[in-house]
Amino acid sequence: MRKQFDRCLPRWIRNLPKTQVDWKALVQTLEGHSHVNSVTFSDELLAAGSSDGTIRLWEHSTGALLQTIQGHIRNCTGVAFLDGVLASVSLDKTIKLWNPTSGTLLKAFEIDIDDNARVAFSKGLLASASHNYLVKVWDINSGVLLRTLEDQSNIGSCLAFSSNGYLARSYQNRIKIWNASSGSLLRMLNCGQKDVRKIALSQDGKLLASALSGYTIKIWDTTSGVLLRILNGHSSSITALAFSPDSSLLASGSFFGSLKLWESSSGAELLSEEVGERVVDLAFSLDGKLLASVERLSIQLRNANLGAVQTPTLKGHSTSITTAAFSPDGRFLASGSVSGAIKLWDTSSGEVLGTFEETSWVDAVAVSPDGRLLASGSVSGAIKLWDTSSGEVLGTFEETSSVHTLAFSPDGKLLALGFDVTLKLWDLTSNADLRTLGVHLYQSTQIIFSPDGKLIASRSLFDYKLLNVSSGRVLRTSQPSYHTAGKISFSDDGSVLQIDGRSIYDISGKNPGMNPTKSLTIDREWVVWGTERVLWLPPEYRSGLVEVHRGNIAICLKSGLAVFVKFAFED
Repeated sequence: MRKQFDRCLPRWIRNLPKTQVDWKALVQTLEGHSHVNSVTFSDELLAAGSSDGTIRLWEHSTGALLQTIQGHIRNCTGVAFLDGVLASVSLDKTIKLWNPTSGTLLKAFEIDIDDNARVAFSKGLLASASHNYLVKVWDINSGVLLRTLEDQSNIGSCLAFSSNGYLARSYQNRIKIWNASSGSLLRMLNCGQKDVRKIALSQDGKLLASALSGYTIKIWDTTSGVLLRILNGHSSSITALAFSPDSSLLASGSFFGSLKLWESSSGAELLSEEVGERVVDLAFSLDGKLLASVERLSIQLRNANLGAVQTPTLKGHSTSITTAAFSPDGRFLASGSVSGAIKLWDTSSGEVLGTFEETSWVDAVAVSPDGRLLASGSVSGAIKLWDTSSGEVLGTFEETSSVHTLAFSPDGKLLALGFDVTLKLWDLTSNADLRTLGVHLYQSTQIIFSPDGKLIASRSLFDYKLLNVSSGRVLRTSQPSYHTAGKISFSDDGSVLQIDGRSIYDISGKNPGMNPTKSLTIDREWVVWGTERVLWLPPEYRSGLVEVHRGNIAICLKSGLAVFVKFAFED
């Protein structure tokens, strides 16, 4: 992932922290297709066929899009590289051969396949299977039908080819394996009482993986028909399977977006990630170092050699993160989750420094300026103060409704909180409710202190307030006409109130022009510095929960992990 990010960074931004490089196996995300169906590798290229009939070619080492071929008038259901030529097959009933460098059409053949046909490639052969009892084998270079294999069932829709010409097809709970060249039936496997949903053959044809209803994977020896091992771990239907070229690894993907990498010989789970969308197809690069996964509108490339030893143990949340906040100095990030777990992260290393357990959904967190205290607010209305070193609860306050936002004063003596539309101030020295500051028209979403601690700014979805801390007097109430979803902040000297770095109120009255100041913000798939796009975010990093603190960005993922990106700016 570092290589992809580095290409987007100007010279004045540092690389990602080293600890982030191996957090995930992801190294590239390729976008631009609509409904990708199939992917395949050559030594340097990755090709994908789409439901709109197009074929796209990328350089997989850089992620650069090299070609978009308007290949077919209907769904392109399969692609394969064969001796330097790209082959594609479509529901327009054609096989087409392409020059992958120029995108030039070399040959085209009409073939008799059904609209619901499944296809698979093996060197110079193409196999198709549909609901008409027949499996057909075609010569790709000539388009000639070589063989028709009759099958007694029209239910099977899973098809797999090995590079040595073994062809497998499933129907209900059985799998047949043929020699595609001779047409002889080699083996029939009985998978028990559950139907087969997906199958894959190893390149040498010696192993077959079958995914069953009920989320189980079975690995078979095709020569003896012996069941070698059973793999469990997915929680939804398995939609894609693929062996690595040397048969040592098996990749599996599921309907609800889980991706797993297994060691074929032992059944050990080497990698498990949540990719967010249904995994449509899987393919390994020819050297076995990359794994491509198709997730409908994008293709993700991962390091396939990240095994159990090399992959670090991640201590993230087990449920979705609901809230997050940086410490005032940016050294820590606190995050709360649906389960009630609260975590304190070191933003430099990405390590979890402490875990604190609440009893209900955590809706707000804050870290004191010295890092010694953690404040949390839950949907139950409980506000707790934690000792970040020991995890001990130092104080508990009770409100009548959910607390949505919290903030420590710069000296750490006061805690401001917003619940529903009300703002309150707590004196942590005396453990007393100091005062109610005011109310918003709508639920408060953010509250901050000025650098000198004399002012508080708070905002809801449609307005913001500026208040005097000592008196509680409201100095200003306004509804900005722009950046209504942005973050409020004070300028470094406290003289200007800003939204996403853009001045909205001059507190000092000395700067009527209020020139915009540059700041880091997130604009959908981009990190923006002022108005300049500086860092592209892959789809899995486009979370709705992002926290920004000066040169630090925390992206809280649906998986329960937090990713930290640090920026350094030249003067």
